[in-house]
Amino acid sequence: MEQTVRASVYRLMTTSRKISFRPVGAIHVGASMFIVALAASVYFDPSIWVLHVLQASIYAAIMVLAQRRSPWGFGAGFTIATLWNGGNLFATGFIAAGFRSLFTLLSTGHIASPVLLLLLLGAAGHLLMIGGCVVAFVGSGAGRLQWARFLGGAIIGILALVLITPLRLRLHEQPLPLDVPPEHNVMGAYERSSMSTGQSIRM
Repeated sequence: MEQTVRASVYRLMTTSRKISFRPVGAIHVGASMFIVALAASVYFDPSIWVLHVLQASIYAAIMVLAQRRSPWGFGAGFTIATLWNGGNLFATGFIAAGFRSLFTLLSTGHIASPVLLLLLLGAAGHLLMIGGCVVAFVGSGAGRLQWARFLGGAIIGILALVLITPLRLRLHEQPLPLDVPPEHNVMGAYERSSMSTGQSIRM
């Protein structure tokens, strides 16, 4: 009887440990999806590569902190993902435009705006990050100190976005989907931009 109870407790503890890894896995997958979207968008406008490398480094740092179960990482990941999705959903309307582009692709087979499809990939990744950060943080038994660190991570995440804003403004003043201008948001844009004499490079 005692051995049976011990075996049951051991299985329960093992299962709970496996479950605890899932939110962090969602953060990793979500951040990786956004990094892929950043990297792929450089194909359409090579001039944005420095900006996107800096952005990708923020997400890499979030993944490292999340792997360590750090509230700093959960706070930064939740805040950055929420701000990005919120801005592109309510302020710019790029997410809605992405769904229209996806509908066009599914109904006609024509890719009207490839960058908007990449933007949807990034938005989906951010949803995974938001859910993963919330579940992982709550599951960590958040106390006052944990909440303070979570809020500190949120502030640091916002500051990181603010620090790279001047570089984005040097490239474009108006919001653009993944920082790619409309004239480059077509298939084959990379070849045309390579033939032009620095038209797309505004650094």
